[in-house]
Amino acid sequence: MGRVKTCFIFQFLLTLVSDHATWGSTSLEISQVLDHKSLNNQALRIGSQEKEKGHISYPATTVSPNTVSTTLSLISGDIQAIWNAKKDAVVQVMGNTKDEHGQNKLLLGTGFFVDADGHILTTATITTEAENLWIDYEGLSYAAKLIGKDPITNLAVIELLKKPEHFQHIALQKFSSYECSQCGELVVFIGCALGFPPAPNFGIILGENITFGNRVFIVSYLRSNIEICGGESGAPVFDSFGNLCGVLIASLPEVHSSFIIPSCILERIFQALLVNGTVKYSSAGFSVRSQMSIAGKREIIISSLREGTTKDSTDDYLKIGDVILKIDGIDIQEEKDIANLLFFKKPDETVTLTVLRGNQIIEIPIMLAEKTSEQFFLTIQ
Repeated sequence: MGRVKTCFIFQFLLTLVSDHATWGSTSLEISQVLDHKSLNNQALRIGSQEKEKGHISYPATTVSPNTVSTTLSLISGDIQAIWNAKKDAVVQVMGNTKDEHGQNKLLLGTGFFVDADGHILTTATITTEAENLWIDYEGLSYAAKLIGKDPITNLAVIELLKKPEHFQHIALQKFSSYECSQCGELVVFIGCALGFPPAPNFGIILGENITFGNRVFIVSYLRSNIEICGGESGAPVFDSFGNLCGVLIASLPEVHSSFIIPSCILERIFQALLVNGTVKYSSAGFSVRSQMSIAGKREIIISSLREGTTKDSTDDYLKIGDVILKIDGIDIQEEKDIANLLFFKKPDETVTLTVLRGNQIIEIPIMLAEKTSEQFFLTIQ
């Protein structure tokens, strides 16, 4: 219950002081914002004026410096609890390669044990370039080998040639549908910045995105206000209850944020890399766009079909202009709903699309193909 209160109060304080303070700086000037006597006096004056005008007035909300101190203590307690519970599962991942001048180059990242066999989930960037791989765990080095990598999600699985005697692992949960943390939720990550040992840090979830520029992600990625340094890619991210909610995977320094791959997709990727060394993804074979209907409701419309999909003018095949209502009985309200649903489907599986064509609702089964190009499940226009 305390962590729920912590997350709520933390979001409230961020809203309250966002225009007046810089969190994480050496100086946090919030005295003007938290001068509760001034706020009370101002509220009384405004309330009196509104009463004279016949308007309804509401009681002012006040926040005392003691409330801020207490809240920050609660947040600190949550971070420490997560750190103490998860730190023994996090490792620093390293590799070596040569630069364009033939000089030795050290590659740095973060990873974490995901099972008792010593498999580690980390960023694929290191494994793509490295000639040799190893980890640093509690001050000792352990050689590692690559099991598999997925350039689409920038995730990789490595295995130690010799395991530490004692280590903790963070088990990946098996999901059959897309689930993620909520916007505004407090999150904590443990990363190895610039070669330093693992250390905790925190931020909040800003939302989820299915696209970045012209790129369409394989599922919706979480976006946070966490600014990651070199070496922190691959770090596990936890919610305020200590549950794994994703992996830090990409930095967005221009907007002081980062992308997090949600935990709901990790187990499928891990199992595929463990067994096959790669991940096969499905293609639905169509592009979509959204538009507002005459009734003012968002519609997801098929804008193009891959070659060979369109068949005559029968009702048994998709057509450009069809409005997608459901996939396998699940409502489709946004473009991202399609990718998030189809991620858990495999090539050659059949899904049923419920579409609106004119005034007629039609159910059309389609077989998913294997992705063979840079397109993901679908293309959003």
